[in-house]
Amino acid sequence: CYWLPASFPLPKSFIPRPKKRGFVMELIVLGKYGPYPPENGACSAYLARTGQQNILFDCGSGAVARLQRYIPLRELSCVFLSHGHADHAGDLGILLYAWQQLMAKGEVRDALRVYGPNREDIPFLVPGVSGFRTLTPGETVALGDDLVRCCAARHPLNALSYRLEAQGSALCYSGDTNDPDGLLPLARKADLLLCDGGIPRARREERSPHMSPWEAGIVARFAGVGRLLVTHLHPDTPEEQAREEAAENFPNAQIANEMEVYRL
Repeated sequence: CYWLPASFPLPKSFIPRPKKRGFVMELIVLGKYGPYPPENGACSAYLARTGQQNILFDCGSGAVARLQRYIPLRELSCVFLSHGHADHAGDLGILLYAWQQLMAKGEVRDALRVYGPNREDIPFLVPGVSGFRTLTPGETVALGDDLVRCCAARHPLNALSYRLEAQGSALCYSGDTNDPDGLLPLARKADLLLCDGGIPRARREERSPHMSPWEAGIVARFAGVGRLLVTHLHPDTPEEQAREEAAENFPNAQIANEMEVYRL
């Protein structure tokens, strides 16, 4: 059972700023499956668009083809990887190969900024094409006026969860984690929580590498988020079953839909 007292301390840096009218951020679900995609699906990849940045969170199988439906590759600002498993970084090599071609044609000048938890765990990095930066839990990356914060995620590989803040809106992405309590501070009062629900509650064990949809609902409830999207589903998991499980704790829970645009 996971719970959060009413007096749970909230770091001032996580208090959302007053919002401007209208939406200020878009989340596009390019892929939501793991550890592999079904036919016509893709693995974990999420494009966040603010007024200043086009940020890709994870780059799983199928991400690059779908990314180009929304932006030219040259307009990609950076990539934040939660960890190096193939269903989260499998298309990174393709993306960097494309970036190398863009550099050769003069369409981009600088290496693509890639952030993640551990260089040794990240495949396909290319010197001079990928400007990789290792992040430590608690670190903040400033992208113009936008901020990306991270915390440690509990997973077999070194892993991170992220929070993007832009003009008073906040998006929290869990990445892969089996630690609901560890995610709570980062998710607190986020407008949208994109949360790992990869293992149904009936099959969830203490050593499982993912949370269940039920636990995603717990995090959303006690973090006081505006919306919950459950993601990282196994291709064999019935989506309505996962939604109902999350809704036990967060009634308005939704399952992330691929190629859908969510506005914050």
